[in-house]
Amino acid sequence: MLKRCRDIRENNNLYSSLLSQIKFVANRPILFTRGIGSHWEYTSFNSELRYQNGSNGKFTGKQKISEYSDYGFQIFSESFQRPIFRFDADGVVHENRNETLPILQRRVFTPHFHQYDEEGVEFAFRTLEIDENVARIQSDLDFGFACFCREAKILMDSGGRPALSFQASLFIDAEHLDLHKGIDFE
Repeated sequence: MLKRCRDIRENNNLYSSLLSQIKFVANRPILFTRGIGSHWEYTSFNSELRYQNGSNGKFTGKQKISEYSDYGFQIFSESFQRPIFRFDADGVVHENRNETLPILQRRVFTPHFHQYDEEGVEFAFRTLEIDENVARIQSDLDFGFACFCREAKILMDSGGRPALSFQASLFIDAEHLDLHKGIDFE
């Protein structure tokens, strides 16, 4: 049985309109900061987003500190509870549950994008840009960010592509490291 997002299915014209619109962020670098508490192993950002029609949303991203290729981005709209579009640079294969596709075409390897169809069913897909740049996307967060911004139609208020910035850390956060990992004490 397919899992459907009811609010996207019932408001598909709005959903499709939001996906097709240019989206804007402020004219300043998007700052990745170190997570705290249970999110200590990630750097992340959360930025305000404005759609071309004037509605508001969020633009978020995160990257696992110990695995540089494990990162992703999402955009949200105030009209829907779930992210309306997202990107996974690394991770598990997504299985599209579309029975009209041959089995081998249902599996979508990372990196890939996610969005919803007119029935509210989430599906993953890859673009030619992803297919031609898999290794670069998984090794270069800035390049993957640029791919996402192009596909999601995200610009700065001034019209250029948003830039990323990282909060520097001078010291390793030893509180969350297992200094004995991999050592056999027997």
